[in-house]
Amino acid sequence: MDSSPQVATKEEGLRLLKAGEIEAAIKVLEKVRENVDDAQACAYLGAAYCKKGDRPRAIRAFEESLRIEETPKAYFNLAAMYESVSRLDEAVRHYRMAVELDPEYAPAQQALNKLHAKFAATHPEDVGLAEEIAASGVVPQPPPEPVEIKIPCPTCAGKGKQGGVFGVGSKDCGTCQGTGFITKTSDPQ
Repeated sequence: MDSSPQVATKEEGLRLLKAGEIEAAIKVLEKVRENVDDAQACAYLGAAYCKKGDRPRAIRAFEESLRIEETPKAYFNLAAMYESVSRLDEAVRHYRMAVELDPEYAPAQQALNKLHAKFAATHPEDVGLAEEIAASGVVPQPPPEPVEIKIPCPTCAGKGKQGGVFGVGSKDCGTCQGTGFITKTSDPQ
């Protein structure tokens, strides 16, 4: 018995995609794409092809989604696919477009930061692209500062006192000077 749906909708395609039925999702979403220009259906199709491992078709579907509707997420999806096939110039350009459309779109900002750090680490002698990315204003230059945090003193278990019996004759802890806490510096990475 054929379990394919009678009506092809992007919602059905998404349901199949989430259920891990990639081939069925692709069939449904291709039918949707034939009948209507729907950016979201194209994005779902791109995701399905990506899960299948068919990057060229995923890129085409994400390009189609972006052609229909320019959104930060559409630029991000396409940029991520370009990055996955080492088309880094195009990836950077599309991540930047996502950030230009929405400066608060964190996934694109984080991807730019990651690419900048990766490039700077692997090409210290060629700072041209790294400087260009930094000059774009979308990548913060200084690394995050270490943060001081207070943790319970390991010597007195956060009580601030040591010794004595039932609190009689106890003294301030020498490690935390009676505060019950010590200050540590966190690693920002």
